[in-house]
Amino acid sequence: KQQHDIDVLITGDIDQIDNHNNWIEDCCKPSGMLVHKPLWKLERESILDQLISNNFEVIFSLVKKDLDLTDFLGHRITTDQIDQLKKNKNIDLCGENGAYHTMTLNAPFFTKKIVLTSTIKEDNEYAYLCIQTTKLEEK
Repeated sequence: KQQHDIDVLITGDIDQIDNHNNWIEDCCKPSGMLVHKPLWKLERESILDQLISNNFEVIFSLVKKDLDLTDFLGHRITTDQIDQLKKNKNIDLCGENGAYHTMTLNAPFFTKKIVLTSTIKEDNEYAYLCIQTTKLEEK
């Protein structure tokens, strides 16, 4: 917080998990850093629709292997993938219960986009991107 002069951490958290406090808020408390959660309690499908319609480049960075989402890794969230997620009633549409995680590489308000190279790694429960290189590129 002090080293980088950060006052507020913005997170994409949407809801409580297993009735626990927000983990990021708990981690930020000792430093006094504030946490802003602009997506908190919003409707899942609406969030994803807004990401797509506003041209955010959001990729799948981690998936639970038992949910058959491994082919999504490294790919941008699309309406086709959202339709596939809707078919599985065991998956929170936005991945809130650990079904998947994402990474934003580009957004309308970014001055540059993030470009990365990665490989896919797996453990017993998850498949995930192992980032090899990153760079910022002009839009």
